[in-house]
Amino acid sequence: MKVSSRLTTVRGRGYVAMGHLEKSIELPTKKWAESAPLLKQTFLSNVQPLTVQIRILESEARKLRVEIDHGNILYSQSWAICLQADASSLKMRAISEASKISAPVTELTSSINAIDRDLKIAEKLLNSFSQASFLLKPMKAQS
Repeated sequence: MKVSSRLTTVRGRGYVAMGHLEKSIELPTKKWAESAPLLKQTFLSNVQPLTVQIRILESEARKLRVEIDHGNILYSQSWAICLQADASSLKMRAISEASKISAPVTELTSSINAIDRDLKIAEKLLNSFSQASFLLKPMKAQS
């Protein structure tokens, strides 16, 4: 269940504490709407092209395998060293590009997790009240 609908349910059951929750939900929603297109563009322009380079390295590795199978050991050793350096460089670029995407997502996830934690507290409290022999006072409609 989405956090916004969970909050609506909690408020509908009379829980008025944690008044910050509405704004807390609004902020990551707005931030995601602003960030998502940029993250997609970053992925398309920076991360996705790395797959082309990965395919080239895979092709080179297959060619290296053929050279090894043909007994060209000295040539294969020097080629393997070059491929290892290329692969290491590509790995570092991939890690760097992935972090550009994961950092904002991690920040948003952290915000959502905090909201989820607060909602769980509210839901647990409401469940405890529902087992009690008294009810919460209904919330008055705001005008």
